[in-house]
Amino acid sequence: MKFTLEEEEYTVVFQSAGITTDEILEHFIMFMKGCGYKEDSVYDALQESLDEREALLKAAALYDKDACKDLV
Repeated sequence: MKFTLEEEEYTVVFQSAGITTDEILEHFIMFMKGCGYKEDSVYDALQESLDEREALLKAAALYDKDACKDLV
């Protein structure tokens, strides 16, 4: 997997041989840090995404309890 940031004056490339989701996510976080993002902001954004996904799944469960019965 290859992560690339291209700016006018420079390019940041992070190439990963990661296979598992954990490895790829860890490498993506390294890439984001290399692009100047603070580690806390990356983890905050990931947490927000998880929270949003959970809320959407719970909302869907209200409309289709059989499809999402393991969430309740």
